[in-house]
Amino acid sequence: HGVAAGGEDVQPSRQAVRIGRLWKQKGAKITQELKQIKNDLVYGPDTNKAEEALRKMGELLGVEASRPDNDCGTGPDVLWRAPEYKNGIALEAKTNKKDDGQYRKKDDMGQFHDHVQWLQKNYPDETFRKAIVGKKLRVSDDANPPQDLCVITLDQFQNVVTRMEELYQYVEGVSKSDDVEICVERGLNSLGLTFPNCVDALESSLASDLKIVEPPSASAGD
Repeated sequence: HGVAAGGEDVQPSRQAVRIGRLWKQKGAKITQELKQIKNDLVYGPDTNKAEEALRKMGELLGVEASRPDNDCGTGPDVLWRAPEYKNGIALEAKTNKKDDGQYRKKDDMGQFHDHVQWLQKNYPDETFRKAIVGKKLRVSDDANPPQDLCVITLDQFQNVVTRMEELYQYVEGVSKSDDVEICVERGLNSLGLTFPNCVDALESSLASDLKIVEPPSASAGD
């Protein structure tokens, strides 16, 4: 499976411990859950499915995953947190945009400014990356996205889910009940799934770079 089996002492991270706990509860059922996540991480009118798939994905990746907007009526669509590192990522699912759509000032960017305040109020000591999950579309000229807000396309998340499938296959193949966490830690490292590195490694575009200013119309006489 492409995972290096080393005899060296491996200290399982909190992420590995959380995954180990899930594995002991659910075992091979997780394979089905990952398949479902792949099926639901698609563009289309039903953003609810994509949001739940992103939450579930975070959970199976071993971070604390929630849907604040759904559960509290405010905050980002999906929040992944690693409290032990005091960081995480806030995800806004915009998977329902058409190919010729754009990210607008009020609906999309204004919303993110609210999320930033919500995160600061609820998790004042933690740092969050901010991402729109959706197509790489232009951002309207009048919008002022947060400096660090980026856009990440769904195929990037699909790629992570594929590696998560490899991780769980590896754990199923090699772990005994007493070393599950260590096997998970090895798998996370080999497959580039340690958090938050796996999020940092996703290809993304800064929202501010997607503000394409219309070219001035050619002046008469050209």
